[in-house]
Amino acid sequence: MRNKKMWIAGLLSLFIPGAGQVYVKKYLWAVLFFVLYVSLLVTVYVPSIFVAAIAVVHAVQIAGRQETENMEK
Repeated sequence: MRNKKMWIAGLLSLFIPGAGQVYVKKYLWAVLFFVLYVSLLVTVYVPSIFVAAIAVVHAVQIAGRQETENMEK
C-alpha cells in the first residue's frame, strides 16, 4: 500500500500535532509543532486548530516525499 505511510503520518498529527513528524523522523519539526500548538491552546484556542492542520499537511508531504525517494532507490 503506497500511501500507508502518508495516512499514518497525517492521522498521528491530527490527534497530536507533531506526532506525524516523529513518525517520519523530523524531530525538530515535531517539537516546533507541538510546542506551538500547546502554547496557542493554552492562550487562544482558535489559532491552535490552524497549527494542527498545518502539522497534518506537513507530515503527509514529508511522508509522501520519503515514499517517493524509497521507491526510486
